[in-house]
Amino acid sequence: MTNKEYHSLESISASDLKAIAECPAKWHYNKSNLKEETDAMRQGTAIHTAILEPHLYDEQIAVLSKIDRRTKAGKDAYAEFVESSKEKTIITQDQNEIAQSCKDSVMADNIASQLLTHNEALIEQSLFWTDPETGIECRTRPDYIGNAVIDIKSTRNASPQSFMRDAYNMQYHIQAAFYLDGVRANGMEINKFVFIVIEKDAPFIVQTYVADDAFIERGREDYKKALETLVRCRETGKYPAYETGIQTLELPKWI
Repeated sequence: MTNKEYHSLESISASDLKAIAECPAKWHYNKSNLKEETDAMRQGTAIHTAILEPHLYDEQIAVLSKIDRRTKAGKDAYAEFVESSKEKTIITQDQNEIAQSCKDSVMADNIASQLLTHNEALIEQSLFWTDPETGIECRTRPDYIGNAVIDIKSTRNASPQSFMRDAYNMQYHIQAAFYLDGVRANGMEINKFVFIVIEKDAPFIVQTYVADDAFIERGREDYKKALETLVRCRETGKYPAYETGIQTLELPKWI
């Protein structure tokens, strides 16, 4: 199953649950108004492919050479390139250099490279199951399943202080718990979730993080709440926004 086919399915993913947990109204709107692929998304795809499936890089990634699209010849060359690459992710030469540098840094890192050398690893494997409490059809597609479930993250700052904030803001705890439960629902007894984080600027520093038990348990609680919210929304046909009324503004706990 291709990544495009996977994302076209109606079953619920970790991304859906993170969006529902934040604001059901926005999630419902965005499901019917799909956004175009962004430069950041294309960069992420290139980095993931370079690291996890380098043998497929040329088949799935098309690197756009510098073309002067102000001229007729340039416009024609660009149109020809887009047409010949319509089944691929198109990136710039700069994005390609970043993807290759990220791959080189990961392979040169003793911890990250060892984590990605499992003999029977599953890469970008689509998994499906039914949530036992709500009956909702779920899906997940982990980057890498070996001795641990591994997720590749590219960022501007991989330091513990910065990534902790990113993990909180991007609700990575929901993703980690959901992925682990999906893997177990498919018969694989894996208990560890690891983030391999790569900075997208030179010198492309790599940092590895293991989610602890509290991180996973909180993620499980939150994604289960999101599933229950989805059940209520489907039953009532109402998708609420944020909490109403005046809210108390507090400083983050890590300050």
